[in-house]
Amino acid sequence: MQSCDIITIRFASILHDIGKFWQGAGGTGRHEELSAKFVRQYLPQELQEGLTFVKGHHTNQQYLGEGYFPLKLLVLADWLASSERKNLNEEEERGRRKSKAMESIFSNIFINEKSDSTKKYYGIWSLFYENIFPEEEQEFGDLTESYKKLWNNFVKEIEKLDYKDKETYFISLYYILKKYTSFIPSAVWQSKPDISLFDHSRVTCAIAECIYKNGTDEEELREILNALTKGNDISEEEKNLLSKDRFSLVGGDISGIQKFIYSIASKGAAKGLKGRSIYLQFLSDAIAKYILKKLDLSIANLIYSAGGHFYILAPLNIDLDKISKELENMLMEIHNGELYVSIDKVELSINDFIHKNIGEKWGELSNKLGEKKKKKFSSIMSKEFFLPDLEPNNICQVCGLPSRYELIKEEDENGESILKCRLCKSFEELSEKIARKGAIKSNYVMECKPDGTEEEGTWEWNLSKFGIKYVILDNINSIRCDSGVIYSINNGDFILQDNEDFAYGFNFIFRTPLMDLETLSKNATGVKRWGVMRGDVDNLGKIFKE
Repeated sequence: MQSCDIITIRFASILHDIGKFWQGAGGTGRHEELSAKFVRQYLPQELQEGLTFVKGHHTNQQYLGEGYFPLKLLVLADWLASSERKNLNEEEERGRRKSKAMESIFSNIFINEKSDSTKKYYGIWSLFYENIFPEEEQEFGDLTESYKKLWNNFVKEIEKLDYKDKETYFISLYYILKKYTSFIPSAVWQSKPDISLFDHSRVTCAIAECIYKNGTDEEELREILNALTKGNDISEEEKNLLSKDRFSLVGGDISGIQKFIYSIASKGAAKGLKGRSIYLQFLSDAIAKYILKKLDLSIANLIYSAGGHFYILAPLNIDLDKISKELENMLMEIHNGELYVSIDKVELSINDFIHKNIGEKWGELSNKLGEKKKKKFSSIMSKEFFLPDLEPNNICQVCGLPSRYELIKEEDENGESILKCRLCKSFEELSEKIARKGAIKSNYVMECKPDGTEEEGTWEWNLSKFGIKYVILDNINSIRCDSGVIYSINNGDFILQDNEDFAYGFNFIFRTPLMDLETLSKNATGVKRWGVMRGDVDNLGKIFKE
């Protein structure tokens, strides 16, 4: 019988190593003891009960005995996130944490032969430090003061965080941890210090949730942990235990992005380019969160989301075909086949984590997603699929596509009339809201449930199909929902008072002044022309795999 709930597992796993942060700031004691102390001292009373077991995740292997179900689960998740077979003596780590900074992952990227380039390291700073670029290898000296300054700011924000309910508090805590522990190394002595404390903590949380929801019982957890402590000297039964599939790595890939952004017919379309780009960012997040909601997983299980791609770590037995068909239907309804999202998964075993086979699995998943792209909308195809319901003469002069809604007539900067569809018009409005400058500036994005006020055919209406609504806000006084998540745009000061019904986070959006192409060309030095510069990273898939 599982003696704890999933909320307890989430908080315990994402905070199990927070003592390492405190340790760097001068906290005395083992990091797991400091993690338990953090829970007692800084978390709301409603959350403290049942979390004391974080103190034991490195202590005397007591978790191998009878009982201790949540502790066994945490220990296994911690080991898998670290690709370790057993717990490690961390006496040496405590000494090195004060002098070892986090190495940039870019120092270790190579395609054919290892590079002799100089290693670069991050300082002990927050995600919103004025210059987060890594520096040349150097002796940082004692990092204690840097740790202390960061720790004090971290604790202040934790203390300012109001408590409404466990789910809301978890989301806010997740973003505070992201802000303050993204440049703190998770481990500093046995392996390369190139994994942040935040990444290790969130992956531990994701793995723990999957183990819990797979229904793994205490006896099987004990057998797995025992097998992992033996190294390679294990029985056939134990080998089978470690090679059994237990997790799903779910991948999503939105195709049609380039055509969606660049296939525009009107000179007035530049106003909507930025809006289209931002919309695709929102769309990718909305689809990923739709899947998280369907699978009842936390934000920590969203391993990666950017550039129209996302990856989710999920339990083993999930009905992904049903979710994929739902998404195909929704994208067909809102984009008439112009955009498509391929969804697939690969299974992972404990050995895949321990023997570091994730790269091969990642490559296998990429191949499966590529095959899905070749069969777009195959699960919903029927005779009616090929019968258009759009008027061929109702053509938008911006995107060049037919619209099922009445077109909007406007004049461009030269006084010429342009007919725009609702979607293109809404992209222009989104661009204007994000690009505002001066006294009026949109500083927040509010994420909440749709309320039925979204106008059909707009980007807000499109996203409402996924059960999500984004509202661009100038200030928090214009909030129109009862609850949700408020993201500050490109700003780390995201803890807001007197809004305890909301979770808080931050979002990065590329913001530039809004100009049409004609204005850009007039402002050019030399020939009054505009051009397009594009870049691509070769071998990016191989880099991810390695």
